[in-house]
Amino acid sequence: MTAEQPPLSFWKGLRNLFTALFRGLPVPGMWIGMALIALMVYWGIGYIGQLLPVTLVVDGVPTQMRTHCATVGELLDDVGITLSETDRVLPAPDTAIQANMVINVEHARAVTITVRQVTASSSRQWTLYTHAQTLDDLLQEADLTLGPHDRLEVNGQAVWHAGNEPSMPGRALSSRGQRAPDAAPITQIEIERALRIQVHDGPLTQTLYTTADTVGAALQEAGLLVYLGDRIYPPLDAPLTPGQHVYIQRGKWLFVDVDGCTLRTRTHADTVQAALAEAGVALVGADFTLPAPETPIQDGLHVRVVRVTEATIIEQTEIPFLTEWIPDPTLELDRRRVDNPGANGITRRRYKAIYHDGHEVERYLEDEWTALEPQTRRIAYGTKIVVRTLETEDGQTIEYWRRLRVFLTSYTEATCGKAPGDPWYGITRIGWKMRHGIIAVDPQVIPMLTEIYVPGYGRGIAADTGGMIKGMHIDLGHEVDNFKMYYWWGYAYLLTPVPPANKIRWILPDFPRER
Repeated sequence: MTAEQPPLSFWKGLRNLFTALFRGLPVPGMWIGMALIALMVYWGIGYIGQLLPVTLVVDGVPTQMRTHCATVGELLDDVGITLSETDRVLPAPDTAIQANMVINVEHARAVTITVRQVTASSSRQWTLYTHAQTLDDLLQEADLTLGPHDRLEVNGQAVWHAGNEPSMPGRALSSRGQRAPDAAPITQIEIERALRIQVHDGPLTQTLYTTADTVGAALQEAGLLVYLGDRIYPPLDAPLTPGQHVYIQRGKWLFVDVDGCTLRTRTHADTVQAALAEAGVALVGADFTLPAPETPIQDGLHVRVVRVTEATIIEQTEIPFLTEWIPDPTLELDRRRVDNPGANGITRRRYKAIYHDGHEVERYLEDEWTALEPQTRRIAYGTKIVVRTLETEDGQTIEYWRRLRVFLTSYTEATCGKAPGDPWYGITRIGWKMRHGIIAVDPQVIPMLTEIYVPGYGRGIAADTGGMIKGMHIDLGHEVDNFKMYYWWGYAYLLTPVPPANKIRWILPDFPRER
């Protein structure tokens, strides 16, 4: 309702009268209707002038209005407010209405109260209709007293308290005991009564107050740690009773290193083996402990469980193949033909490896066998000598029976590593005097005294050797005053006559290698 407006009954009556007057009237009758309306407005203005102004406050919400009702009760009926026995009205319903009167209506609030006892099979619950504005007043009205260790929940939220002064700051009450403007009203209260029990932890005894329902829950609530090896009586899952005595017999401390972690526990076992079984640590196969399983338990004993595992390891190595050279008189000298490329074989060995906690400590050979036989490489080399001719740079024609790709260097008597006063200064391997045309060779490749033609150098004879002259390497001799530097790859032609077969190196070495 708006400020100072007529009661709803007046406007309802006026609306019903208008509806009856104009329903079904013809147009000429409208003048009669308008006259009646003017008369009713005049009457209404007079009626409103006789209404008394009042303020109705319902649960703290004020509304200003005018009424012709004689008493407070009639006004409440007129605006549709129904009261129960627990609701409050001030002034009383039979009070006569006076101008500017303030009428207060306060509905009682329903609060569900539950009180639980740990040992009771069921809780006590009832509904209280109250006008209390603070939690303290509500508890007092319900005749409820909180013990110093009881648990209190308001609207499903735990409320901690000190002594008998519970509080719920910032939620349902203000610091002055008034309801906070934005706080939710209290609709549910739940109280759990605490039990008093005695806990005997070895030589120590302490009194606990708890709302837990089992021995284990009470010890956990009190922060008392128990271990797998401790003995608790009654057991952890036993229900609590008032005055309950709980006994804890502590075991000896035991530290177990197992599977990469350290297990810290207590035990009443007599030996390491019994303690491990009690802790659920099993020895499997060849596993062992340090110290030994039969070692007596001492407080603070450190035990290491060594996990022993075995693994089969297969290793294989290659067997190098052999090369077989086969002479072929139909194949020209220094030509080769691969008849079989060859292949490496495989040897396999089976080992047994022993591991302690993942680290290998032993390995021994169980078996060895050839998994794949090597295949011999077979290469045919030519023994057919063909004499050919070559026109030299000076226009002469020479006959040669072999052409070699060789590494060419040059030297003089001064670079042979001997001082001028040495008896062997300037003397070759076969005793000749050093000069142009002396060629140092590897006698395992080119027989001594073999005539050789080298393009760019000319004719020479294999009459010297050298410590660095190995394989396909020849050193061309010069006089000191006519030295010419060679340091490249080129060809050397071995001139006729062809030496005996036992003087010929049929398979040439492959060093030095050309780059």
